[in-house]
Amino acid sequence: MLAVFVHRLPEAAQALIHRFNHALISGVGLLAACTASSSACSTAPLTTPGLEINLAWALRVFRVGGVLIASTLCDDDLPAAQGEPRTDRDH
Repeated sequence: MLAVFVHRLPEAAQALIHRFNHALISGVGLLAACTASSSACSTAPLTTPGLEINLAWALRVFRVGGVLIASTLCDDDLPAAQGEPRTDRDH
């Protein structure tokens, strides 16, 4: 939906919105990783009722996923941050 309006903006504004979106998504990924890390410490002795999987192990999935989201988006945004022009093939 936002792309309908963004393509009419100047290149500088498009780049700013692009970086803001990547920063926002990276922030959510890091928030998920931090929340999972703190929850894993407090739920370490607990297990799930049905499968009896340790909750600390289950929360590691969220921690790894959050870090991967943040690192992938930061890596994807590097060419734009270095001033190199982005093309449609980069997406």
